[in-house]
Amino acid sequence: MRGYFFGNYYLSSIQQGIQAAHCTADMAMKYSSHRGEDLESWQTYCDWAQHHKTMVLLNGGNQASLNELAWFFNSVDNIFPWEQFFEDEQSLNGCLTCVGIILPERIYEAAVLIRSRTTEILKVKNEETDCVWISSAETEFTLSPWEYELIQRMNQCGLAK
Repeated sequence: MRGYFFGNYYLSSIQQGIQAAHCTADMAMKYSSHRGEDLESWQTYCDWAQHHKTMVLLNGGNQASLNELAWFFNSVDNIFPWEQFFEDEQSLNGCLTCVGIILPERIYEAAVLIRSRTTEILKVKNEETDCVWISSAETEFTLSPWEYELIQRMNQCGLAK
């Protein structure tokens, strides 16, 4: 399990790391106060915080890109804990500086397969669900359309610099 944090590219790498830490703290507050409503996200966050703690900082683009990413994460199709962090008015005039999400291994492993371009990708539609099937010689994954779109977005972002 890993936390992926998309930082505003106008910030330095150390500032993006600090903003990701702020986002992590806000995520804990968000899900701890909604335990009854979103118990699964709270448990996912706690599992990550207790056993994994890995943070991947990505270049999330500018303010408009981060706003669009937050809109995407706010979808009812998103089953993963996420949060956005706005810097205070005095520091950056309330700018959105980071959007973060906690992801299970199957998502980032599927992202690696798709980036490798040695993968078969099938979009399967049936009466019950739409899904995306990803297969390589070593493994295969079934993803929701939202998860596949998430991976496409992740793969477009480089590491924060």
